[in-house]
Amino acid sequence: MIRNLAAAALALAIAGSATGSFAETVVNADIVANTTWGGAANPSPIILGTTIFVKNGATLTILPGTIIRGQPRQADVVPGSTAGAPGTVIVTQNGRINAVGTATSPIIFTTAAIDNNQDGNPDDVDGNPGFLDPWTPGATYWDSDPVNHPPAPLDRAGFGNVQYWGSLVLLGNAPGNLADKCGEGFGKCTVEGLTIPGYPIADCTYGGNLPHDNSGILKYVSLRFGGDQIGADNELNGLSLAGVGDGTTIDNVEVYVNFDDGVEFFGGTVGIKHFAVFFAGDDQFDLDEGYTGTSQFMFAVMPFFNENGGTPFGSGSGDKGGEWDGDNYRPDSAAQNDNVTTKQRIDLGSSNSQPNPLSNPAMYNMTIIGSTPTAPQDFTPVSAAATNRGIQFRNGFAGNLFNSIVTNTGAETGIEVDMGATGAPG
Repeated sequence: MIRNLAAAALALAIAGSATGSFAETVVNADIVANTTWGGAANPSPIILGTTIFVKNGATLTILPGTIIRGQPRQADVVPGSTAGAPGTVIVTQNGRINAVGTATSPIIFTTAAIDNNQDGNPDDVDGNPGFLDPWTPGATYWDSDPVNHPPAPLDRAGFGNVQYWGSLVLLGNAPGNLADKCGEGFGKCTVEGLTIPGYPIADCTYGGNLPHDNSGILKYVSLRFGGDQIGADNELNGLSLAGVGDGTTIDNVEVYVNFDDGVEFFGGTVGIKHFAVFFAGDDQFDLDEGYTGTSQFMFAVMPFFNENGGTPFGSGSGDKGGEWDGDNYRPDSAAQNDNVTTKQRIDLGSSNSQPNPLSNPAMYNMTIIGSTPTAPQDFTPVSAAATNRGIQFRNGFAGNLFNSIVTNTGAETGIEVDMGATGAPG
C-alpha cells in the first residue's frame, strides 16, 4: 500500500514538473497580514499576478528554496493606470520581508513567462501581441529549471532576456537629502518606477528620519530577468532600496540580467554585503539622494554585448559600473533636479547648489569587470557593447571607496570624477 502511494506520488510530481503546473500558489492580492510563501500552506512556486504590496504592518516570510515568478506585463504603460502591470513585490514603509535562503537552497525571483513550444524563447502567441504570454495552469515555464540551468542574457534570436517581470522594491523610513517636492513631508517622496496616481501614495512613499529603520532580511536571494515598467518611461531596478535603514540585513544577494540598474540606493543608510550583479542593462551599482550606508564585498560583471543588430542590451548595455551621486540630477529633465535639500545662507537669501547632506557611503572590497574583454579573449555572442565607464563620482558625492578593483574598461577610466552641473563632489 505504501509502495503504491509512493509510486503514485512520484508519477504525479514528474507530471507536474513537466507541465509547470504542480502545486503553484497564485498571488493577486496585497499582503496585509503575516504571510509565509513556501511550505505546505503556500507551496512554491509563487506566481505574482500583479504588483503586490506588503503593508499594514505585515511581514512576508519566504522559506529557503522558494521560487517566486512574476507574470510579464499584459498591457501598455498608461500614466495613472495600473492595468496589465507585471508581477512585482513592493515592501512598503510599514511592511517587512523575511527572505532567508541558504547557500544550497536559495530563494529565486524570476519570471512566469512561458515556452510551450520549447524553442528557447518566451512565447507571444496568445492574441495579445507585443506582450509575453503569461503563465496559466498547465503551461511550461520559459525559465523551467532556475536552480540548475538559468537562461543566458540573450535569447536564441540574440535579444535580451530582460523586462520579463517587475522586480523587488524595499521602501524604508531612513533619511536622505530629499526636499518636499512630493508634498509628503521633508525628506520623503514616492519611489521612481511606480504609477502615481494609480497606486496609493502611502504605498509608494519612502524616506524619513529613522536611520536604524528595519525593512527586514534578504539572504541568499537571486533576482533575475526583471526591470519592466510600471510607471511610464521608468523601468524598475533589479533591487530598489529607497530610504532603507541600517537595521535591514542584505547579505549574499545577486541580480542576474536586468533591464535597468542592478541595485539602486535612493538615500537611506542600509549596507549590503556579498552582493553580485551580472549584466545589468544600465549601472551595476547606482546610489544617490544622500545615501550614507557602509557596504562590503561587491562584485559585478558588466554586459560586453549588444542585442541582435547592435541594439543596446537593456537600457544602455551597462552604462557604468557605478554611478554615485549626491542627488538625482538628470541633465535632460529639469523636473528631476529640484527635489534635493541644499545648504542655505543664514539669511535664507540664496543656497549652495550642492546637496545637503552629500552622499557619504563607505564602500569596501568591490570588484567590477568592465565591458571590454582582455585580448585575445572574445566572448561576444552577437555584437560588442560600447566601452563603458567604471565608477563615476559626480553631483555631490563625498564617500569613500577602499581596497577595490575596476578592470577591463578599455579606453574609459576605471574611476572618474565628474564636476557635474551642481558642483564638484565633496
